[in-house]
Amino acid sequence: PHDLIADFSRAEGDKLNFDQVIATGTFIGTTAFSGQAGEARFITTATGSRAFIDLDGDTRADFAVDVLGLSVLRASDFIL
Repeated sequence: PHDLIADFSRAEGDKLNFDQVIATGTFIGTTAFSGQAGEARFITTATGSRAFIDLDGDTRADFAVDVLGLSVLRASDFIL
């Protein structure tokens, strides 16, 4: 199970805010994790997107968040 955001709205200025858990973050789009700590990436799902965060640079997601109704996430959607 992942955390779920059902009402994300760019028009209302919503952001995925991870600055409290990531010292320095980088949005890498759909690219695979490279081994740098603090990377954020996403995939498109049947219902929207899933954002993955690699906190420690081990190339594995430490947590994920599903964003319903938004198939593409942008760097501007994140606070890292």
